[in-house]
Amino acid sequence: MTWRSRTILALVIAALCAAVLAGIDWGLPARTSDQYLFGMRSAWTGAELAAYDRDRTSAAIGADVDRDPIDRSRGPITVNQDDQLRGQILRRYRLFSNQPDEMITFMALQQMNPADRDFDPRLYQYGGLWTYGVGALLKSAATVGLVELRADVAHYYDNPAAFGRFYIVARAYTLFWYAVLLIAVAMIARGLSGAGLPAITAAALVGLAPVVFATAHEAKPHLAGAALMCLACLGAARWIATGRHRDASLAGALCGLCAGMILSASVVAVLLLVMIFLRPGSARQRLAALALGITAMVAAYAITNPYVVIHLVNDRAALTSNFINTKAMYASGPIGASAIAAAWHFFKAASLPLLALGAAAIIAVLARRPRVMPIAVLLVAPALIVLVPFVVYAAQKPGEYARFAVYPVVVLAILGSVALSVISRAWMRLATAMLVCAAVAVFGTRAYVIAFAADTQHENTRLITAARLDALWHPGKTLQIFADPAPYSLPPVGLWRWRINLTLPTAPLTGDVVIRPVDDPRRQTIWVPGYTREVIDLGQPLAPITWANKPFELLIRDRAEAE
Repeated sequence: MTWRSRTILALVIAALCAAVLAGIDWGLPARTSDQYLFGMRSAWTGAELAAYDRDRTSAAIGADVDRDPIDRSRGPITVNQDDQLRGQILRRYRLFSNQPDEMITFMALQQMNPADRDFDPRLYQYGGLWTYGVGALLKSAATVGLVELRADVAHYYDNPAAFGRFYIVARAYTLFWYAVLLIAVAMIARGLSGAGLPAITAAALVGLAPVVFATAHEAKPHLAGAALMCLACLGAARWIATGRHRDASLAGALCGLCAGMILSASVVAVLLLVMIFLRPGSARQRLAALALGITAMVAAYAITNPYVVIHLVNDRAALTSNFINTKAMYASGPIGASAIAAAWHFFKAASLPLLALGAAAIIAVLARRPRVMPIAVLLVAPALIVLVPFVVYAAQKPGEYARFAVYPVVVLAILGSVALSVISRAWMRLATAMLVCAAVAVFGTRAYVIAFAADTQHENTRLITAARLDALWHPGKTLQIFADPAPYSLPPVGLWRWRINLTLPTAPLTGDVVIRPVDDPRRQTIWVPGYTREVIDLGQPLAPITWANKPFELLIRDRAEAE
């Protein structure tokens, strides 16, 4: 790449990182909810709220496993019938963000007891490279005074904004890997095309792709896993080029770090098998490289996740608890329905311009440039494996499930960008690149910029819905919900006013008001006699992959508002 191309690439990456950084404080816990949660009552102090805490630490239970699961199968459960239950709900509004999975990293960190040299996170689908990385960043941030690390949870109940800074630090870790991903993508595209424009375009398309842009705002390891998978592809390509033992070990170590970041990225191990067939050589040389790669992969994973190894040898209770909980969240339905749902999520995540470019790359680039075939195969092989479970488990999942398609989307963007190199005229290549980037930004990312920006303001869907529910309340009225009350699933509501009934999603509608978050406010609910439907979405572009500024659907019994 020329110095001009490097400069433009650096500016593109810096601009994309700045766009993510501008929304890094979305959906953080705050005391703003108190006016709705407590109504006219005095808000509880941190000490009063801490009195209803229960010890969440356990050597045999995963950090993300609910200690007090609610059985909804026998009918409606009133979740706010006493102060103990209200305290559990209030705890979520004081500490949880508007993203349902971000808190489990801090739950894992809370499980650790450095005084007893216990650093077991009891969370293993998120790897140690993620959990320990966030912990190290929090410790560093506390050292320079950016956050406060206290054992007294009552302090954070009184000052939820102080706990909110933990999310910002963890999201900054994701932002770091976002930058790594864009650099790795540019390197791969440069290697495939031999030109600077495809590298710049690939970085821009990946950074603008809705699923990538949305995931870059979340304290979760999926984006980091995709970045490491791209680095592992580069490592495998390096071994194909050199055949050196140390490069085979490097490729294996990078694969191990992928799994060490997030367990779902362990599918990248297929690279070690694929790469030995893409370089000429004897069977002995190939098997030696495979053995070195596998050894390095296992070692890298074990170093970053030592307690997985310890539990496999000793007590497997925590491993079993954690993985059973994860399996329960992703039970598969009928494959046909799942495939349709997966395709829909995938289209939303990738956007049509990227799909079109990816198809063009397969037809044009791979046909006309056989020398790039090995690297392209390395890229595509893990993506195809990722798509299998993605399709199987996609049925009835929310839009943000598309985060599991981050890596396939990245591969599409890379191949699509490389397709530009077959255009003979320079001005046409540049115009096409700019047009596709603009299309992805306008039809996808624009909605997410608005959503994250809105979620940092007082005029967001949660607070507007909270005010609407306040106006709908009358003594004795019931509010029907379908998920445990938390900032991401339920706007703050009067816990001493409403009778809040939790039911299964398939249960009959019995509440005076029924509420749920929705991915598509244009979706038509089956008409229910006696109910009027309202959707609070601020009339903004749809951003289904994120929980930021999530629309809420209200079904209001006709007589409820009249009273």
